[in-house]
Amino acid sequence: MAKSMYDIIKKQNGEHFAKAIRCYDNGIFDIPGLDRIVKYAGRDAEPIMKYLISLKDIQIAKTSTHQNPIKLLNQAGYDAYIADTLEKQNAIKKYFAPGEELCTFRDNKRYERYHIINAVRKDAESLKRADFTNPQREDKYGTSVISIQVLKEGGFISIKNRYNHAVDSCDNTFNSNPDNIILGLADAIQNFFGVDFATTRTDIPRGYRLLGDQICKYNQEINNVYVGDNYYIADGHIHDIDTQHEVMLGGGLVFDIVNKRTTNVADLFMETHFIDDAFRGKSFQQTKDKKTGIRTLTANGAPIIQVLNGDMISINTPGAKHVQLANLENLRGELDFSQATTIDLSQINTKNISKIKFNPNATSIKISHTVMPPDSYDFSGASTLIMNNVDISKITGIKTKPDASHVVISNTAFPACDFDFSGVHILGLPNCDLSAVKSLKFNPTGYRINLRGAKLPAKKFDLSCVQDVILDGANISQSQGINLNPNNTYTGITPTDAALMIARYHQK
Repeated sequence: MAKSMYDIIKKQNGEHFAKAIRCYDNGIFDIPGLDRIVKYAGRDAEPIMKYLISLKDIQIAKTSTHQNPIKLLNQAGYDAYIADTLEKQNAIKKYFAPGEELCTFRDNKRYERYHIINAVRKDAESLKRADFTNPQREDKYGTSVISIQVLKEGGFISIKNRYNHAVDSCDNTFNSNPDNIILGLADAIQNFFGVDFATTRTDIPRGYRLLGDQICKYNQEINNVYVGDNYYIADGHIHDIDTQHEVMLGGGLVFDIVNKRTTNVADLFMETHFIDDAFRGKSFQQTKDKKTGIRTLTANGAPIIQVLNGDMISINTPGAKHVQLANLENLRGELDFSQATTIDLSQINTKNISKIKFNPNATSIKISHTVMPPDSYDFSGASTLIMNNVDISKITGIKTKPDASHVVISNTAFPACDFDFSGVHILGLPNCDLSAVKSLKFNPTGYRINLRGAKLPAKKFDLSCVQDVILDGANISQSQGINLNPNNTYTGITPTDAALMIARYHQK
């Protein structure tokens, strides 16, 4: 006797998933190929129930007259063009803040695999970036510069956002439905390029993607790769991992149990040797807690990595000298990098991290798009310290190397603490809000200080011996004066303004 669709879904997605459908609308089981449609939809049907209902009756609406997508975008307030060359593909890069550039700009072949329409709102130049600690994906700034990308093979569309990874699901702006920009745009794009990218106009919730007609639940999107528990989507294709021999670690990392080798399916530039070294030449064991579902990977009996639902929740790599971690959402507890000399952290969700231990003798530290847990941080050994879009609002201080060669902290709001950069030769604080700091010391004989777009506090600053000072776009309205060398030329400031700042500095 042939199995019912309910039984097939129950075995594939779990009893909870199948019962939820039956209780909501048993007629959903009549949708042709439902088992294939929800194969990658996870174990919880509730978030996608309205979408499943729409599959019974609703199809993508076709307009009687196909319009031109560029003209429609113009009606919506955008200057748009088809990016069919590398130069056109990357022409919008100038609108993106440092550290928020699209991964598209690093892919010289993207325009060959995707139909791309870049669109810039006519007032984009005048729009200012919103509160960088909590930007909203569909606010005026985020949607003022978009890139609509449709896989030439069909079945995939992505609408990318000006904030990029500073917001959740940045590649799913307007729910990747062009009709949410202006009605008729979806039909116009499909007809113009002759490619079908969706089966319905009903939105699916955040955290899911449509690949053709298949609903794919993903944990995170990294460089246009969508990572699930035991699979990932790249260039419009689903790639299952071999669960008998491989483990999804999160962040696009897949660990080969047999060869003790980590592959990064989303970011080819991430170094993962320190993970492999923790297991290589040692007795490996994998256990799974039936109650919690947590997998633990051990080397010679010592826990190295714990994974839950395809995402790393803890990591311990004793003795690692070079550590690079990115795009990890669910780490918890304590991160110990006290032996590492070079550390690179990007897109780490620290909500459940109690402490990060750094090596005070580390020579290079790079952190981006991360919230720093409350603590005072000692980076006194780092010749190079780079922090971009890092939330340091809860820290109690940062100690830098007395003669650090290079420190850059950008797009960051500084807390009410003391900051001493008096030994830094090259200091960059672009687009930082420094208005709340208690005290701020610069190197009086430094080589370069970049304050482009920064908001300075109500203090006096002596920069008369600094060789190169960049002040364009800086907000100095609160400052009590800046002492400059009248014989030097300063970027972003006229000689007249320089003279006024010098005079203001020397006022009693």
